[in-house]
Amino acid sequence: MKKIGTTILIPLFSFSLLACTSVISKEIRDEALTGLSLQEVKKNPGRYQGITVIWGGTILQNRQEEEGYLLEILYEPINGAGRPYRPGGQGDRQDRLARFYVLLTPTMDPMLFERGVEITVAGKIVGEKRLSSEECDLSYPLLRAREIHVWQPRRMPDVHLGIGFGITF
Repeated sequence: MKKIGTTILIPLFSFSLLACTSVISKEIRDEALTGLSLQEVKKNPGRYQGITVIWGGTILQNRQEEEGYLLEILYEPINGAGRPYRPGGQGDRQDRLARFYVLLTPTMDPMLFERGVEITVAGKIVGEKRLSSEECDLSYPLLRAREIHVWQPRRMPDVHLGIGFGITF
């Protein structure tokens, strides 16, 4: 009996550790300031310049500018594995509509970063990206990418409803 419990618990424990592993290297995770929200940085971006953060979201746009390729990201919080998720419930509307920008390094292939793709990015805060229009001036945090993980599209679960034997919808 004791041997069966050990045989089951060791693989289960190992699997649970793998499920919580991050997609960002340990070196950068150790350096990053965890818990620093995008809203906090937006209030005073200069205060956090040079700080490494790990944020996630969905790519809205990828474009080339003078300083290099720039990603516009719709912010989403990340889970324990580092994957962006959309929290249920009311939440803070400002967080759900928040954006940030990521400047790619020359070694990163911009073609990997298509519109609609979920990413997790570790980067240093290097300032802010200002956008001006006739109606208003907006500024968003700007990160210089250190590591980026591109997530595979989410699969919809296979759902089958069945009545009795062998009849499914």
